[in-house]
Amino acid sequence: MQPYTIHPPFFLLRSLERCWRCNEVARVFAFAASRCTTSDEELEDYIPLGGPFMLYNALDLPADLVEFARELGASIQRRYSKTAETEYYMNLCHCGAPFGDYFMFNEPGHAFFPTSEEEAAMIEIFQLPLPHPVGVDSGFTESDLSLIFECGIRR
Repeated sequence: MQPYTIHPPFFLLRSLERCWRCNEVARVFAFAASRCTTSDEELEDYIPLGGPFMLYNALDLPADLVEFARELGASIQRRYSKTAETEYYMNLCHCGAPFGDYFMFNEPGHAFFPTSEEEAAMIEIFQLPLPHPVGVDSGFTESDLSLIFECGIRR
């Protein structure tokens, strides 16, 4: 069951992250949505106010979103994270090492936490052609994405 419904427009963000295992730079991806709703009153406090926001530690994603990401070169797979102590969809390096969401989304200067206009300008933004709301089981970032959407490269 997907406890949240995210609403279009949907975006796929593409950035770069250095692999902790092989030290190569790899492309990494994040999903962003414009609005979120839930029918579960206990979960209402977890809904991000305003948008867009990124999906974080996604336990379940619609096949459409995963397929769009893979068509753009994403290597994402549901894997177990020791840090999160659960399985979720995560990016993988070409060497097979996983990129955990915590570091890419919460550490300043990493893939989806730019600290300057220059870093934000390296992030590519793809609007996904999915016109209807979809269900997800995911967390959401509390980051302000305005720097990414103001300076990022729209594709």
